[in-house]
Amino acid sequence: MINYSKWKEKRINVTKLRLDNKNPRFSHIQREVTQNDLINEMIMNYKIYDLASSIAEDGFFPDKNLICIFEANNYVVVEGNRRLAAIKALLTPEIVEGKYCKRFKKLNSIIEASYILNIEIIIAPSRESANPIIFKEHTDRTSMPWSRIMQAEFYKTQLDEVSLDELASKYNKTKSEIISFLKLTNMYEIACNLEYSNGKYQESILDKQGFNASVLERIYDSQVMKDSLKFDFDSYGNIRGVTKKEDFKKAYTKVIEDILDGNINTRKLNKKEDFEKYKEELIDYLPTSSGRFTQKDLLKGTPIPENILKTEKSKVKKTFQQSSGIIPRGIPFALEGATNLKYFYSELKKMPVKSYPNSVAAALRAFLEKTVRMFLKKKKIKTLSINVNGVIEKKKLEDLSLGDIMVCITKQEETILEDDNIKKILRQFKSSSDKVSLNALNSIMHNEEYSLEEEEVRKIWDKLEGVFREILMEPK
Repeated sequence: MINYSKWKEKRINVTKLRLDNKNPRFSHIQREVTQNDLINEMIMNYKIYDLASSIAEDGFFPDKNLICIFEANNYVVVEGNRRLAAIKALLTPEIVEGKYCKRFKKLNSIIEASYILNIEIIIAPSRESANPIIFKEHTDRTSMPWSRIMQAEFYKTQLDEVSLDELASKYNKTKSEIISFLKLTNMYEIACNLEYSNGKYQESILDKQGFNASVLERIYDSQVMKDSLKFDFDSYGNIRGVTKKEDFKKAYTKVIEDILDGNINTRKLNKKEDFEKYKEELIDYLPTSSGRFTQKDLLKGTPIPENILKTEKSKVKKTFQQSSGIIPRGIPFALEGATNLKYFYSELKKMPVKSYPNSVAAALRAFLEKTVRMFLKKKKIKTLSINVNGVIEKKKLEDLSLGDIMVCITKQEETILEDDNIKKILRQFKSSSDKVSLNALNSIMHNEEYSLEEEEVRKIWDKLEGVFREILMEPK
């Protein structure tokens, strides 16, 4: 459990606060934007004027402190972007574009600026640590919650850092619930990159608050429609097809346009016969060719939003074409002057896990220890403090086992690893006694009766992938 009481509070001038351009509400924006652009985006789509009117009349309630992180030398608001946009527009109505400018100027004339110019903020130690609060606020309590598409994007953007199982556990969801969100964001991303017959469709599809996601979900959950469009999902919710991608895009474009036009809705699509009837309406658009495509293929050569590029990395590559080796493509090795370690890295990428699961597990155990020790060497750490029979002693790294090192570097107060989630993963990996643990890797090395299957070895990698992403980078 996170101890929120340790988060710092600070009184700050609102001019020093920045809206979060990584907020799911902005993920459709494909160009370079200013803070004023983001404010106007909020005003046009998220009822900022109503909120500003409330603040002008009743003041800024102290129980609604903004939650910020310090990122790139700026205080970035990760929770409270609507409130920040309202305050900034109240204080400087000249930045507001279009019809709302006069309205904000009128509000500006009645407010006492000094009451909202300096406000209290709460500083979270990291974006990741703030995510549970953001999730709760925008799915359970807020007066204007995130749409289902925004919630789906919120989950997907975290998969570079945590596994699917960890994500489900973190937000008290089942794995199947998380996968259903991933299916939605994947299908929506494809829809955003289609070429439509009319510009109004392109504008409408980007309205994540207004787009009827429930109809889209009903479409791709129907076996009739999946068979007709010749696609399905893998175990991570990624799209894969058995026709030419151009033919799929043609049919899928028609489906999205029908959703946007209101030609299909949840009332019209309930029973299997409803989908059979809709299939007949699509007959001139449905693919007839044989072929193969993945989600990655559908996004090639199109102006994909930055957030999509970010979240498409390792999971898609690993899922569509699973690497024969334990280290999938997309895992960088950025440690300088570590030639021998790079040999291990290269061999683990090539050695087929299916054929040699136990040999791979043994090599992975060696690679883990060598990488951890190299990471500490890069940090210029030669000793660690460890509890020996109730007495804290400093020990040289060469005198400590990998397990001892893990205990030392994952302590709550230790700052060698900056990411608390990485610490948590390593603590669980060290303390667990199942087949996805340090104990399993040690048993491979020392217990002649012990063995692992391919799936078990891959699960160990899945558990540690986020850790390796951290320790294979050159430390700052």
